[in-house]
Amino acid sequence: MTVAASSDKVTLLQRLRESQAAFVKAASVPEELAAVCPDATCWSILQITEHLGMTERGMFGRINIAEPVSTEPNLAFDEMITNIGRDRRGKRNAPERVHPTGKFTSLKDALAHFRQARQETIDFIERNTDDLRKKKIVHPIGEMDGHQLFLLMSAHAERHAQQVEEVKLSSAYLAASQQKQAV
Repeated sequence: MTVAASSDKVTLLQRLRESQAAFVKAASVPEELAAVCPDATCWSILQITEHLGMTERGMFGRINIAEPVSTEPNLAFDEMITNIGRDRRGKRNAPERVHPTGKFTSLKDALAHFRQARQETIDFIERNTDDLRKKKIVHPIGEMDGHQLFLLMSAHAERHAQQVEEVKLSSAYLAASQQKQAV
């Protein structure tokens, strides 16, 4: 493994762990508040968590079908991928295949699913000896290298941590929270 690939590995592991911690911290709410939807067009924290677990596994699967690439990596795209992944300024519609389906009835179970999926991603990075920059990934936002795929996965968790914080600021969530405290 080259020095650059080793440095990339350290960066990915740090980003994956930090984004997991940020999401879990944001989503750690009482079970009775996890299902509160801000409105009919938004997901609850439980639904966001289910989606994140599904997409973690789906994006990770792309590494298994990656094609080899011999061109030099586009390092400038690293920052763009991260920014795209984190950006909450505009609402994006997730593909239907990763819409929450109610698979989990508890936030605890949905978080465990996400943690397990993320741990599998981390384990892969830790064991990997290939240069991820030499793998071409085809993704709906564009072609990227394997390293950038994992940057996107990290940024995606950060984006949804922000979304959870938005849910917690919604009038529906605040009302439910106040009602819970009054009991």
